[in-house]
Amino acid sequence: MGRRCHPVASAQHTEEKDTMRLSDWTRQLTDEYLINWTSKGLFRRAVKIAEKHPDIVPADPTLPLTLPIDSFDVTLSDTDLAHFSCQCGTLGSCVHQLAFLLKLRELNENETAPPAEPFRPERWCIASREALDQAYGRGNATQAIKLYQKGVLVTIEPQADHCAVNLSLHSQKSFQLLLPATGEWSSVLCSCKETSCVHRSLAILVLSVKHKTFSAESDAAFDTLNPEQAELVSTALDWLQALIQTGTMEFLGSQIEQGNGYCTELNQADLPRPAALLRGVTATLSLMQQKHQQASHTRLLEQIAETLLHLNALSQSTLPQPLSALAGQHRRLYRPQAQMTLVGLNAVYWDDRHGGRGFRYYCYDPQTADFYTVSSSRKHGFDSSWSPHQGFHDCQLSRYPLSALSFREFEFAGAASEDGSINASQTRHLNLLRPVSQQMLRELPSISIQAQWRRLAARLAAPTAPDHRDYLGWVAATSRNPFVSFPSLGIWRAECQSQCGQAVTVEIPARELTPGIQKCWDSTAEMVLFGRWQTELGIPAFQLISLIDDDLIQANRKEHA
Repeated sequence: MGRRCHPVASAQHTEEKDTMRLSDWTRQLTDEYLINWTSKGLFRRAVKIAEKHPDIVPADPTLPLTLPIDSFDVTLSDTDLAHFSCQCGTLGSCVHQLAFLLKLRELNENETAPPAEPFRPERWCIASREALDQAYGRGNATQAIKLYQKGVLVTIEPQADHCAVNLSLHSQKSFQLLLPATGEWSSVLCSCKETSCVHRSLAILVLSVKHKTFSAESDAAFDTLNPEQAELVSTALDWLQALIQTGTMEFLGSQIEQGNGYCTELNQADLPRPAALLRGVTATLSLMQQKHQQASHTRLLEQIAETLLHLNALSQSTLPQPLSALAGQHRRLYRPQAQMTLVGLNAVYWDDRHGGRGFRYYCYDPQTADFYTVSSSRKHGFDSSWSPHQGFHDCQLSRYPLSALSFREFEFAGAASEDGSINASQTRHLNLLRPVSQQMLRELPSISIQAQWRRLAARLAAPTAPDHRDYLGWVAATSRNPFVSFPSLGIWRAECQSQCGQAVTVEIPARELTPGIQKCWDSTAEMVLFGRWQTELGIPAFQLISLIDDDLIQANRKEHA
């Protein structure tokens, strides 16, 4: 297969190639690079073979170079891993070629290494679709653009002399690529081991988009809905039109249930965002039929308008935005998560009116101010012997039970979804750190009300965030007023003062205000309130999940001990 080269950088690469010494080229071949080119097992075998050939490298080698490795002639004809041959006949890279390269690296042992050339993103960035086509082929470029538009997760980690790129596809498959600081585009390595792959195109594409040299949106048509999705969007639009023509007074309960059914079907057809918008409409309709005070025609009209605009956009023959933005993403699509330091909080147990039950364990990332959860539940009639408390104690991250992480800092690497749900079974690394006190929580910069509201406003301003969604947060409370019951709303409400001087309205559902919570609230002890910021009425209110004080922290530690 002929080697492709970025047309803009071609002359630059050719000039470098003419002047590049063999020792300079082999200096790029780090252990990490060679392992990514082959595998750890092959690398270990090659090290043993290389150790058996102490005099294999000539004093002043030139290319092409042929050397005998374990009775096989290995030939390198150019400073390019694609220009390699070995008499052993192995398809792709082999252990003899790898041992050959390990011996070539000895050229650098008696030389003073020049300063490492820094990784320069601009030498890899493209400015046009044609450049990507010529570099890796039109088919790979087209597929890369489609993957990008569907919202593939890409992390770029520039290092001193190379760049590591991690790709996580919707299929949950992950690939790692290495872009060296020097060398041609053919030197890009991918863990898929293919000679030519879409992952290389995707890595270059994302790098170029990030540095604003290329726009994937302007250079390719967006994806379209499949026939099933298009039919569901049309059906949901018809349902909304019927609601507008009939009005809320004449709309039947059976029609609301029909709308809920469309929500489920949209979700199953990989259209989670329109499903969530439509469910907001049906939920407000249900509250209005129950004459709930928090439900209003104004709110319903806003929801209908937003849902109509969204469904109309999806029904266009040419989508006005990427399908990933319009369709949304399933909340429980787990993707690899880089290592982070989390603060473990506590578990909350729940049960619903239909006999369902479960637990939800919360933890917090102080660096990003994001919350993560580990949860498990059972529906009514399923696994009757399962209890939320036992399920919590049986659940593990790596070799540690969740109870061991309560009110501790810990290092974590694994898989998480967009909504912060952690997949316990995919934990790759966990290390326990120091215990956490209430005072440590109160001293977190991100715990101030102003910081949380600024973050909340930024999230609500994002085009993909529905305005009726709530977000986890907390209040470092000082003074607290007693709870007052609001029977018509089914809640208890109180006012408290935060340590940053902000007055906050705190709510808790009537069935969740236990005597223990009431007693703790009425005490004079300092505590941190953990809960959700709700913005449905336009003014942030805080729905209480748990009260974190020194007694709760000590009780959790005693229970684990």
